[in-house]
Amino acid sequence: MPSRHRRSSLPLLTILLLINFACNLPSLAVTPSDSQRATDLMSPPAASTRTSIPSSPIRTAHPNPTSAVERTPAPPPTSIPPTPVGSLDDMLATCPTAEEIERFQTDFDIFFDPAVGLPPFACEDANHQLAIYQALRAMSALYFDQPLPWTSYSLYDWLRGAISGVVLTTTDISYCCDGQNRIVLKADLLSQPSYAYWYDPQSGIGLMSLVGLIVHEARHAEIGGHTCGNSDDATLEEMGAWGVQYYLFLWMAEHTPPSLLTPTQREAAMAHAETALGRICNP
Repeated sequence: MPSRHRRSSLPLLTILLLINFACNLPSLAVTPSDSQRATDLMSPPAASTRTSIPSSPIRTAHPNPTSAVERTPAPPPTSIPPTPVGSLDDMLATCPTAEEIERFQTDFDIFFDPAVGLPPFACEDANHQLAIYQALRAMSALYFDQPLPWTSYSLYDWLRGAISGVVLTTTDISYCCDGQNRIVLKADLLSQPSYAYWYDPQSGIGLMSLVGLIVHEARHAEIGGHTCGNSDDATLEEMGAWGVQYYLFLWMAEHTPPSLLTPTQREAAMAHAETALGRICNP
């Protein structure tokens, strides 16, 4: 597997601002798109290993989840059942297999805009296509000891029911959705080396930030825009984009198996949850 070096990147605040900008619209944006699915993929190299940095988790008070109307239609069975993993670190230290990539391309319309001039798929740091596939791998592997508060489905199957795909292109902001119900992600965002890790303590970000953004934007496809100003949600109970982002990170911190995430990753997830809760006008 090509060597993967940890490098510094944008701070956590920058990622949160990007999410803020992505939602700073009075209504859902629609961009016409006439695209084809990317098919030029390389065979991924062999797996490698990583080590995690443990620390003591922090627990903060939070409101209890409330019931929400199920909005996601029942999705068809996935083409390949999710494979249990020991930890997200172990999984992300390996490359997605050809079978996994085929599964993601079957389940979602994934389009890498050739006009952006992205590098070809490669299992190495800062590869845009790899970041998308690794995020989907993580969402498929994440499981919890309680159902997510806004859906009875797994995180991955909920995503499949909420959106039709993902577009990576040149755009000022990431948003939901284009004319084909695909979330649109800013290509520059996915070139960060820290996305090679679930959470990079040196930069304060990681692939968990991208997963949070994907979930946030996908929720807009179901429930619409923000309800408090242009970029915040009025209440937690409405389970808007910030509400599901809050609960996603809270569930990561408190409802995942002990081996799946390290204490440092759980602490980071709780910090992400509290930041999202701060975007609720009346929590």
